[in-house]
Amino acid sequence: MTRRPDIASLLWRTHYSAGDLVMPTYAADTKATIIPSLRYRDALAAIEWLCRAFGFEKNAVHTDENGIVLHAQLVFGNGMIMLGSVANGGA
Repeated sequence: MTRRPDIASLLWRTHYSAGDLVMPTYAADTKATIIPSLRYRDALAAIEWLCRAFGFEKNAVHTDENGIVLHAQLVFGNGMIMLGSVANGGA
């Protein structure tokens, strides 16, 4: 029986190319059963960083007139995370 690698090793596998650390741009083909929800002090900056650093894509970003992120959804393959601003304490 062949042992399949766990999801974490698939998502976090890296390799070196010409001396630079390269993150994979693919996601494991899985079905998400849990969607984490996160809060950030600067949610707009966090969204940009997560997209740039890990390859997430914006599915939805809802802000108020002050730039507070009320709700955002970022996708990676079949997975998703939700996030918002800490300042949006009522949500």
